[in-house]
Amino acid sequence: MADDELVGFWSNDMLYTSSMEDHWLVFCQGGEGCYAHLRPGTVRGSIFTWRLDGDRLTTRTVRAFHGDVDRARRGDGVALDLRGAVVTLSERFAFQLQRQTRVLELRNLGRGVGGWQLDELDFAYLRPEGPDVFVEQIRRAHAYFDRRGGLPRPSRRQGGSEGLR
Repeated sequence: MADDELVGFWSNDMLYTSSMEDHWLVFCQGGEGCYAHLRPGTVRGSIFTWRLDGDRLTTRTVRAFHGDVDRARRGDGVALDLRGAVVTLSERFAFQLQRQTRVLELRNLGRGVGGWQLDELDFAYLRPEGPDVFVEQIRRAHAYFDRRGGLPRPSRRQGGSEGLR
């Protein structure tokens, strides 16, 4: 498997009927990425580095984060520290996308995802463009949170959170 086959934005939830949580994986060129475990009102995740050796994926958490409706903070996130997880690509019907799509299958995860004991996770491929933008938004948000100590409340005039742009 080649590195460029992993680059892009992947979602666990797109394969199934909608649930109250999702796992996102973003792989960027150059060996950086982002993992996020999303639930209503909160997101926990990490920025990580990655390396692919054949069909084995190794990741190392650089920075974990946790955010909720009111604020985001360093630490208390979900580390993604995989050691030789088996990676395969296949084609499968993605329920929420209503079409066939590439699927990233990760096996032999052990406790590499936040310390949880997981055997496997599958992710539907969403899009190739923009994974670097997603990771850059996470970086900007952290810089903003570090300066201000929390997530800004959106004003009606702005139409959104100023720190996330």
